[in-house]
Amino acid sequence: MTAALRRKYFTTPCRENDIKYRFRRMKAAMEVDSATIVAIAEKDASPFLSDPDFIRRNWKAMVGACDSKEDALENLVLKHPGSLIAQGSVLKDKIGEAKLTASFIDATSGISKFFRNMVSDNGRRTFINAREEPAFGGGLPAWKRKWEEEEREKKRQANREAAE
Repeated sequence: MTAALRRKYFTTPCRENDIKYRFRRMKAAMEVDSATIVAIAEKDASPFLSDPDFIRRNWKAMVGACDSKEDALENLVLKHPGSLIAQGSVLKDKIGEAKLTASFIDATSGISKFFRNMVSDNGRRTFINAREEPAFGGGLPAWKRKWEEEEREKKRQANREAAE
């Protein structure tokens, strides 16, 4: 069951009005338009599951460590929205590494999404290796049972032929 259906993510409430509240607070803290916040949410919604004040403090630390607000937005947040939930005091000392990580995550996000869809979206909305019957006929234990049964059958056949 997803967090949206339970209306809670761990102990954080995530009802519709909670998410809307965090959306407004993030928009106000970052001083950006709604389209930018929607772009962030489409890429990674984890900042909407955190305390808005925590996100605001981390954003301010990022802006202080970067050259400008636009730099922080374009090179960190829009590439990797999860950077908003990193500890701001630690992040400001390692802004170069954070930008490199965000660029890598942004570059590989399409590949990750592709493989995730290939594994889970096979028409049944289950993982490809999830089967009703065991894979490969049950693997080694099933093969071993089959071989043992064949050996017993050979012995029975040999005993029948010897009895005749």
